Amino acid sequence: MSAPNYTTTEHIIKEWPRIVGEVKKYHIPTQALLTNTRVGFFLGNSLFILAPSVFHKENLGKSVSHRAIKRVLEELTGKDITTHFYLANEVPLNLLESAWEEIKKLTKRQSPAVQALLHGARPIDTNKDTIILLAASPFHKDHLHKDRNRLLIESVVNGLLGTKVKVDVTIEVPPSKYNGFEPSTGAFPISETAKKDIVDTLRSLRIEDEADSRILEANQRTEEQASQAKFQQIMLDHLEKHGTSGLEELLQGVASLMSMLHLSIKGIEPATINNASLANTQIIEHDGLRFRSHTETKIYDALKKRGILFFPNATAVLGVKNIRREPDFLICQDGKWGILEVMGDKYHPGTTAMKDHDRARLFKDYGMYVIEFYDANRCYNHPEEVVDEFLRLLSKL
Repeated sequence: MSAPNYTTTEHIIKEWPRIVGEVKKYHIPTQALLTNTRVGFFLGNSLFILAPSVFHKENLGKSVSHRAIKRVLEELTGKDITTHFYLANEVPLNLLESAWEEIKKLTKRQSPAVQALLHGARPIDTNKDTIILLAASPFHKDHLHKDRNRLLIESVVNGLLGTKVKVDVTIEVPPSKYNGFEPSTGAFPISETAKKDIVDTLRSLRIEDEADSRILEANQRTEEQASQAKFQQIMLDHLEKHGTSGLEELLQGVASLMSMLHLSIKGIEPATINNASLANTQIIEHDGLRFRSHTETKIYDALKKRGILFFPNATAVLGVKNIRREPDFLICQDGKWGILEVMGDKYHPGTTAMKDHDRARLFKDYGMYVIEFYDANRCYNHPEEVVDEFLRLLSKL
């Protein structure tokens, strides 16, 4: 008879009665408490166990119980496994993060479209009995928040983990919670599986060979152009509205992506874009314009409330030097011109401060003397204050 396999959640669930029984050798009270628990999820060296009550969770988390369980698991599996206990109405974020790929896989069995949407979201926080997903864009948020999609995700999560939680979706997260990516930009790591899902769905549309190859080529290039999420949104939107029919509608939808890649399909000519055209990071659309970060949109909204002329992320050409640069905001007030730059976000991290100041000197060579740099966190949280301060400085010119 072969030895038990302890490599997956299913294997641990199957062997759980044996594991619980073995704990009795080291601590009888712990074995009694474990009798009413169930395995939630196992990944790597982390085992998440669903406790039936706060009493069970607190006592099983004590050092004496922890040592007994750890010792048995090490004897049976040969691994140094850490146990985490949780309640049905309080799911820890690290459990959701560990189980996220499995949740997406199980979702695909019931709805490939919802699973594709989940490629543009990830768990970012929990609030008692509610798990909060950070969506890559308003499109992902709106579609994931639809009752049928949200209830499906809740059913998958609760079925897998034995929980009783609800799902909420957001794109409004302060910079301190970005963890290396920006909401509303689609700046999520796209796995090989996700890419295959997108390509397979496109192929199912039976697009003619030429158009198919152009779109697949565009899909590959969007990673370099930071437009993967845009491509995915167009594709999902078409599927939901038209199914696998309506090729012309799909081509019209993809036209905006093609404009970024300077391609033309079925006679649809790409539009010329100067706004944020030099960005080498992922962009977001806001009020019909392109921005490098959600923080920039906060400053944009504050500037719109003022009776001034301004240009967000406009491409500037420095004559004779043949240099192109994009100031974040070029602002004119009472005939006086200045530049407001957002510092510390993804596009202007602190490590590029020297380069940004060199760029400021370039503008000063052309008579642009008011160039102010503002911290991204301050711009995000207090955009009105930042704009007021900048306009006061500009007025003194």
